[in-house]
Amino acid sequence: MKTTLFKPALVNFLILSIVAISCNKPIETKTFTDSRDNKEYKYAKIGTQEWMTENFAFKADSGCWAYDNDEANVAKYGYLYTCETAKNICPDGWHLPSAEECNVLIDYLGGQFEAFNKMLVPGDNSWGMNNSDKITNSSGFSALPAGCYMENVSKFMYINEFASWWTSTEGSENDMFKRMSSNNKLMDIRDLHKLSGLAVRYIKD
Repeated sequence: MKTTLFKPALVNFLILSIVAISCNKPIETKTFTDSRDNKEYKYAKIGTQEWMTENFAFKADSGCWAYDNDEANVAKYGYLYTCETAKNICPDGWHLPSAEECNVLIDYLGGQFEAFNKMLVPGDNSWGMNNSDKITNSSGFSALPAGCYMENVSKFMYINEFASWWTSTEGSENDMFKRMSSNNKLMDIRDLHKLSGLAVRYIKD
């Protein structure tokens, strides 16, 4: 009986094909319903964590804005919240991520530059100067450029330019908390005054 051996080049091709197939595996999303207003949210497992894959949209009594005070923006971008409000309105089973948990996500996706490309939704005339043909949203995080409310100047800014989400970690100065932001084609952690308004993504307990 004749034994057939794979040539090294063929073995390499097979290995590369298997890797390519595993990398392109579709992200499996699940849903949960916030019992307070019956809104349904999608979430997905990214690495060892389970993240919401859309911005939170519960209308809080205070510390909560629709961009430009236009409720029509909420369906796509969710609400913008102060950090304190974001910590206080978590749905059951979820919490505001720490900066450390955000860094776990960024590191899992390959670092600041790779995470930027893998977390953002491409196209849609979004992201301003950050737009790049490398943006793939391959992580399934599905970030959209919701902008922010800058408390110090009482202005809504940067919609369709960048995305930023609160963490629960205190910043380097009083009244500052850290945020995860898409800036200059990278994803990083920066300080911001806690009364400013940012989008929120919760992580599963």
